[in-house]
Amino acid sequence: MSTSLVDYLKEIADPRKAKGSRDELWQILLIVIMAIMSGHQSIQGWGRFAERHRRDLIQRLALKQKTVPSYSTMTKSNDGNRL
Repeated sequence: MSTSLVDYLKEIADPRKAKGSRDELWQILLIVIMAIMSGHQSIQGWGRFAERHRRDLIQRLALKQKTVPSYSTMTKSNDGNRL
């Protein structure tokens, strides 16, 4: 049985406080990976990628808030170079 990238991402412990977390960490990380693979190397580029593909990401990743992670969320997810 093979393990998918999403399965691996779901195993990463989320250091954020649950109270303030709207998006699952694995979803944020997957969006960042897709943005990087699409040539966006900066956090600002990740945000542009997420906005540009908002509808598809919301639908395919079943994002709870019906919105993509914000630039701020992606910045906080990259604090300490965890990515």
